[in-house]
Amino acid sequence: QEDEGYVSDASEASNPDDLYNPIPSDHVEGHNAESQPTEPSENAANQNADTNANATPTPSPPTLEFCLEYPEVVIPSKSNVASNLFQKVTSLFKKSTPKAAVNTGESSEETAPLTPEQEAENDRIKLYYAIECERLIQGQSEVNRNEQSTLENKIGNLKTRLEIHYGNPPTLRAVYGNCLKSKFNEYEYEHCPFKHVNQFEHGNLIASLGSFSSSGGIDSINDPNPPPVMLYYTNGQHCWKGPQRSISIELICGENEEILSVVEPSRCVYQMKFSTPTVCSETMLESVRWAMETRDEL
Repeated sequence: QEDEGYVSDASEASNPDDLYNPIPSDHVEGHNAESQPTEPSENAANQNADTNANATPTPSPPTLEFCLEYPEVVIPSKSNVASNLFQKVTSLFKKSTPKAAVNTGESSEETAPLTPEQEAENDRIKLYYAIECERLIQGQSEVNRNEQSTLENKIGNLKTRLEIHYGNPPTLRAVYGNCLKSKFNEYEYEHCPFKHVNQFEHGNLIASLGSFSSSGGIDSINDPNPPPVMLYYTNGQHCWKGPQRSISIELICGENEEILSVVEPSRCVYQMKFSTPTVCSETMLESVRWAMETRDEL
């Protein structure tokens, strides 16, 4: 009968802390909350001191390392609550656990059987650690999942970046992901080379003009008569009762990276001119050097 009562109390507790905190004095049966206060006698003071001295202390909070080594032998037989919690903990970390952490009263030598009070205290400690360890391990699991997701995203971005062809030599790799914005009329355009192009209005994103899909002319930058260097972005946001937006961008040799112009020659099909020094050929650079040296001499 005593064991069954313990399980019922543990199952119905609304707050796990109530299972191992002393009952407040104002909840003791027979206490009259409306009675007039009286001066405490010396015997009453001694009784209070004895009660405080005998109050069951709360076990020290466990660490994550302790929880990962929490042995199965400490699963209490009397408390279904603690047993269920511990099963959840061990299912999160399938790991063989060394024996020890909590004194269960078992040893290689025969010992005197535990008293009912000692058994209740052991179960109280086991329940406390089962609850606290589940909280700790679930929290750490969430942290691990977030960190794994972040690492997977970084790895995916690196793979995507490495798979792109940047020309020969790959000078255009220097502009990857260097996002720039410029405003033309009422709209603002953002170009993130080799990633995407977006359209904004009053600072708010209103449409994707496309994601990077292909390029042209990037292997011929140093040819005597090179073709235009082009980046193509497709699969943008759908126009109302129209096609998906797309944009072609011509890269032009320039001292700085900047968006020079944006036009929409046909509905939802855009064209942009973007300057960058990464597409300047050796011939162009020699011309620039000669012009600068001539100016300095003058």
